[in-house]
Amino acid sequence: MRMLGLPRKSIEEHREILDHLRRNDAEKTRDALKNHRQRAAKELLGILERFGLAQL
Repeated sequence: MRMLGLPRKSIEEHREILDHLRRNDAEKTRDALKNHRQRAAKELLGILERFGLAQL
C-alpha cells in the first residue's frame, strides 16, 4: 500500500487547525479538528476497503 503524492488536504487542515490555535479560538479549533478527523477517517476507511483490510 503506497500513498500517491502528498496528503494535501490533511496538510491544509492541519494549517487551519494551527491557525485557530494561534488565535486562541477554541471553538474554531475544536470544529476544525472534528472535521479533519471525520474526513480523514472516511478517507482511510475507503483505502482500507479497497485493499480488503476493512476488518482492521
